Order: sequence, then C-alpha cells, then structure tokens
Amino acid sequence: MKKQIEANWEAIEQADDESLVTALAMVCPFQPPEKQALLEAADFVARAETLIALLQMGGDGDEDDAVRQ
Repeated sequence: MKKQIEANWEAIEQADDESLVTALAMVCPFQPPEKQALLEAADFVARAETLIALLQMGGDGDEDDAVRQ
C-alpha cells in the first residue's frame, strides 16, 4: 500500500532544486544502502540522478523493494 503523503505544493514550487532533492532524500523511506548512495554522490547532479533511479526502482511495497512504501 502506498503511503498517503500530503505535500505543500506552494513550498515545493518555491524551493530550489538542490533543497528539494535534499529534502526528498531525507524523507523517503530508503534503506541504509540507498541512503549511503545518496550521501556518497559526487555532486548535486549525481545525487539527483541517484534519487530518480531509487524512486524508479520503488515498487508495490513488497519487502524486497529498494523503497519501502
């Protein structure tokens, strides 16, 4: 089951890209290896690409998914 997360779209639209990527990386329920990959990203672009890849790997909330739903 997907988590029902409410978003403040006004704040999201006003946030700069780096702040938004950082906030998403912190609040998404990633497992330690995925969080480590985000921490070790060489720069903002690499962190954003890693975040996108992790989000795309997310599935239906099964125990084996990289992103927990």
